[in-house]
Amino acid sequence: MSERVLSDEEKAAQQRRGPAVRVGGPGGGLGRPAEQARDFTGTAKRLLSRLRPHRVTVLAAVVAAFVGVVLSAIGPKIIGDAMNLIFAGLIGKQLPAGVTQAEAVQGMRAAGHTDLADMVAAMDHLVPGQGIDLTAVGHVLLLVLCLYIAASLLSWLQYWLLAGASQSVVRTLRADVEAKINRLPLPYFDTQPRGELLSRVTNDIDNISQSLQQMLGQLLTALLTVVPMLAMMF
Repeated sequence: MSERVLSDEEKAAQQRRGPAVRVGGPGGGLGRPAEQARDFTGTAKRLLSRLRPHRVTVLAAVVAAFVGVVLSAIGPKIIGDAMNLIFAGLIGKQLPAGVTQAEAVQGMRAAGHTDLADMVAAMDHLVPGQGIDLTAVGHVLLLVLCLYIAASLLSWLQYWLLAGASQSVVRTLRADVEAKINRLPLPYFDTQPRGELLSRVTNDIDNISQSLQQMLGQLLTALLTVVPMLAMMF
């Protein structure tokens, strides 16, 4: 079976897209164009440079993201304080009432329980004869809840600010593309595939919009999460 002769428009489109990539399975003989970036670094710099007019909004988003990440990092430490209160209550209930923490520690050392005495001496909220202070535990958990709610609100504010800046950039980009199309001479449209032009004006800009929003939000959160988490670990 003879191959179909490609038109001039199809040949020009194939030269711009590059070689086809074979895919397996049924219909594997059909080629899928391999889209390759000519200059990813330069394109990314040009795209990010369009955020310069919105630097105040981006800076506010950075501050909101940083504070939210710090609050999220502090949360586990405060939950640890609640666990200390519960553990101190369990140990304190087993100790005789009416003695001080120091006296209880001395009695344990005299009985040869040195490890247990060291552990009891290191507890800050231990009261011999007293069980778990549920009121104090409730206050700590309420504080943790407030921290996580604040972190969630700041995260929402971060993405809302970045989404607004990204949409403004894309709106300006659409206007520039429309102005560029209006400046092109009519013979240019006769030599270009109409479907490819339409895809550049609609689908490609939509992909840029989605990529810009996801890249800014996720990259910013990932970078700002490293420092507070390492600080809390050390």
